[in-house]
Amino acid sequence: DNTWSRIGALQNYATVSYPGNVVLFRSADDPGPPGGDETMGWKEIVDGSVEVVFVPGDHESMFHRPNVHVLSERFRQALQSGESNE
Repeated sequence: DNTWSRIGALQNYATVSYPGNVVLFRSADDPGPPGGDETMGWKEIVDGSVEVVFVPGDHESMFHRPNVHVLSERFRQALQSGESNE
């Protein structure tokens, strides 16, 4: 039974901070609760910055045409921006 393993993992889990910057791609159709943290908690464990990039679609459709083309372009831009900051 994996139930006890999952409970043990949740009870013993300790977050570790990430020393760099993060680009978080989020679906524009599901912005989250009003007044909520747009970084979805990432800013709590990232020492650097958290850039939130909204792309068209919901959690699944953002990975399908035509939305995936926007996602891929924004992802390419984030990679190029990261390379120029090194």
